[in-house]
Amino acid sequence: ELSQSLRVLMRIARARKEQRRQSDALELDSQEVAFRFDGDGSKASKAEDGVMQLPTGMRRLSDGEPSETHSLIEELMVLANVSVAEEIVRTFPSKSLLRHHPRPNLEDFDDIRAALERRTLPFDARGNAALSRTLRATRGPEEESFGSVVRALCTRRMKMAQYFRTGSMAPKMWMHSGLGEPLYTHFTSPIRRYCDQVVHRQLAHAIGWRALPAEGWYTDNLDDLAESLNERHKMAQEAERKSEALYLT
Repeated sequence: ELSQSLRVLMRIARARKEQRRQSDALELDSQEVAFRFDGDGSKASKAEDGVMQLPTGMRRLSDGEPSETHSLIEELMVLANVSVAEEIVRTFPSKSLLRHHPRPNLEDFDDIRAALERRTLPFDARGNAALSRTLRATRGPEEESFGSVVRALCTRRMKMAQYFRTGSMAPKMWMHSGLGEPLYTHFTSPIRRYCDQVVHRQLAHAIGWRALPAEGWYTDNLDDLAESLNERHKMAQEAERKSEALYLT
């Protein structure tokens, strides 16, 4: 019964991924890194004096194609976030906390295009599907890290996804172009993102589970919150990149 349920979920995830691909979703397959520690390798390992060990370096995780199980979880999380976004927008058409991602500007990739053309590699960023094809073409066994470098550079040339209040911009601007979704929010990780906690509260109100206190949801409050969340996210990304530069270069 469990295996049958997983097969059904897998079919749903495959269909969803293809649907997003048809909607011009961007496929970056970015590489992740992890800290390396002394001792037994555990993040929680401690020295004899009881002081938690500091990381001694970082390691790159697998740069291959993500497993289908990983893709299954990813697609269902995107589906959950999209479904919640649709629900809260119906209840809060001008006060929902969503996340949008503008399309990149072609001129932002001029230096990358010139560098690839010197290696006789074509570069096309006239749409997310075209950019995804370009990035897949940079992978090769002769230079395994080359594709990772190109993807990292392209990621940093793109505009950042941002939180916003639905009433603060026209609906045509709400789309998350990277995912190919007209409505998107963050709902699935309330233990590590404050946006998700806010969206949980909005959803609870929308489905009649728990009402929101009216004084906490004025327009200015949500606009200030979105601005703060965007700034904190930018700071976190910068800290992540500096950690990689410290341990990997």
